[in-house]
Amino acid sequence: MKRVAAIFAILVVMMVPFAGAATAAKSQDSRGSIITQTKLWYYLYIGGESKFHRLYNESVSAGIDNTTLQTVMQLYENASAEYKVALSYGNPLESKNMAWLPFIVHMRKAYITLKDAISLLEDALKGLEAQNA
Repeated sequence: MKRVAAIFAILVVMMVPFAGAATAAKSQDSRGSIITQTKLWYYLYIGGESKFHRLYNESVSAGIDNTTLQTVMQLYENASAEYKVALSYGNPLESKNMAWLPFIVHMRKAYITLKDAISLLEDALKGLEAQNA
């Protein structure tokens, strides 16, 4: 048991310099991580927007009630407003010198709001299919 503890202690002492190096590398990588996350939220929003329009048109054609459609449209308008605020800080595909953190906050909020609208449309369409089945 003492031998295992001694080996463990030696390993811990040997790993301390590597832990410091990893921490230093992480701080240098944090900007790259923020840029990657920003682009991810941007692409998720763009993809979600096309899905929203497709589902909205299906919902109108299927005869989903106006209350649901109004709620969904309000969520979409809120998401679009957040998207516009995000873009006021710059476009992640065109600029490397932009305010990344404020952009990511608003873009994330825009996507989550849009995702809520999409979920509401999907649930309404499933409910309508269940009634017709």
